[in-house]
Amino acid sequence: MLKYIICCLLPTLLISCHETCKESQQESVSQELTAVDELGRTIHVRQPVQRILPLCASSEETMVLLCDSSMLVGRTPECSSPTWILSKPLVNNYPLDMEKVVTLKPDLIVSKEGMLSNDQLKKLESLGLAVYMQRADDIKGIAASIKKLGEVIGQKDKGLDASVKFQQQFDSLKNIPHASSFSAAGIISSDPIYVFGYSSYLTDVLRYCGLTNAIDSSIAQGFPVVDQEYLLKVNPDFLIFPGEQKEAQELFVKFPLLKRLKAYQLHHCLYINGDWLSRPGPELIKAAIEISKQTSLPLHEKR
Repeated sequence: MLKYIICCLLPTLLISCHETCKESQQESVSQELTAVDELGRTIHVRQPVQRILPLCASSEETMVLLCDSSMLVGRTPECSSPTWILSKPLVNNYPLDMEKVVTLKPDLIVSKEGMLSNDQLKKLESLGLAVYMQRADDIKGIAASIKKLGEVIGQKDKGLDASVKFQQQFDSLKNIPHASSFSAAGIISSDPIYVFGYSSYLTDVLRYCGLTNAIDSSIAQGFPVVDQEYLLKVNPDFLIFPGEQKEAQELFVKFPLLKRLKAYQLHHCLYINGDWLSRPGPELIKAAIEISKQTSLPLHEKR
């Protein structure tokens, strides 16, 4: 009799098990978000996102706006703000410590165009890791990136609010009377002379500050090397340096002919926090505000 009952129930049990497995598979599929990052790459992100690893400082600053500190599982050597980020496990990104990345088991890795090579991206993907790549060409692009990342990690409202606030802060700079019709060159380093090119995000920052980028569009690179002859030719009204006055001193000691520049003659050298200026993320507004303040005065008052 027992065998008979088992034989009668077995088909029902098998059907029930099959339906349960099918529902489980459907649930698993439904918990995976398919998205397109800012380089046009299709990525598949497990939901809910609970473990995020930013692999550059600007991405880290964005994620700090969008998620709880407990969700960030690591940091790079460049990540320094807010101070609690220093307690997170350190992940070297030059070169990329692939083993450490895997150990941290992130649901999502966030980085910026140019920070990871194609080979590194392929390797991370082959390990089943989702990588969202940002692209920072202008202010609207950065704002859109903040919004999109909010959607990807399940923080749509927070992403939208942060994106709108970021854009509004830049829009408000237009209400400040600027030294219009003047140009500026952003100096990254003095040996060799690396500058913020026309295709870099700084061109848009300067536009909001009422300035034009002295590095013209004939140079395609975002962060090109130029010589002193080129700087003398474009002769910017302002020079912007990341960091302190010693950055400018190094440039003029190495290239004394640059003392002929209008910016040098009129003492129009601006010193902006390097972390703000070099990271195309939420903190960029601080650099823009400082540039705007220092260039909004009439030129004769800045001597």
